[in-house]
Amino acid sequence: MADTVFLMKNDGNLMEIGAITDNNVQVNKIGIKPVDNFNEQILYFIKNDDDVSTDVMHIITSGDIFGIVFHIMRWRRCTGFLVIQHSVKGNRYLCYLYDKVKHWGTSFATTPNLVKIEEVKQEFINAKKILAEHIKQCTVLLSDYDIDDSFGV
Repeated sequence: MADTVFLMKNDGNLMEIGAITDNNVQVNKIGIKPVDNFNEQILYFIKNDDDVSTDVMHIITSGDIFGIVFHIMRWRRCTGFLVIQHSVKGNRYLCYLYDKVKHWGTSFATTPNLVKIEEVKQEFINAKKILAEHIKQCTVLLSDYDIDDSFGV
């Protein structure tokens, strides 16, 4: 049996982008190669989710598309994956909703069609603060240190 993955559109409606089985992922292709590839990578990330983490840092690239999966919302009957995406068309905030029964207690009745766009937008605002802090820490780690002085242990 396959579990469906949806993308929340800007009006709150859901668009089915694919399905996940125990052995495979299936993308509903739209015919734009970088988008289809990006969605396939998202499906594989969702398939391999550890079912525990909420703050993650997973980078996906496809053609001119660069995206970061950075936060996961968990309910019993649905999981939401928050993605910031950049391409030549600009920046987008995306929420992929996975329609698989899990066992978290936030809401025992929440399915993808019951997730409210306002709740997702608020979660983006809250989680972006955490992401900004992670990026700030990375910037410090990647500062211009002398490779000869800082290499190895």
